[in-house]
Amino acid sequence: MATQQFTAKLHLRSGDAEVAGSSGTLIESLADEVSRLSPGIKIREDVSASPEGAKGVIEIGVIAATLTATRETLRILISGIDAWLARKQQCRVSIDVAGNKLEVSGVPDSDRKKLVEAFLAKVLRE
Repeated sequence: MATQQFTAKLHLRSGDAEVAGSSGTLIESLADEVSRLSPGIKIREDVSASPEGAKGVIEIGVIAATLTATRETLRILISGIDAWLARKQQCRVSIDVAGNKLEVSGVPDSDRKKLVEAFLAKVLRE
């Protein structure tokens, strides 16, 4: 059986206009963080995605990450996002895989693990 590939769209946002003004640098640094953790994840900016920013939140950009559909690769992706967010606290990142969305920005650790596990189960149809 062939290994299934999927694309995760990473929506990058900020409530700070000054932070959002450096969109190219932010997109590049998030892509670098994810690529560094797993060279097998292919990253590209998704210029076709439409902004979906909520009131007061600026859509900075969308990155498409193509990866093998396994629990391990999704965990690597989420770990990369977490590490990046620890340094870019004014930003928010959500992951969208086939309509299944996860955002862990600002979520307490006690709830975060449950959200991640539920997301993985939906995406991987476990």
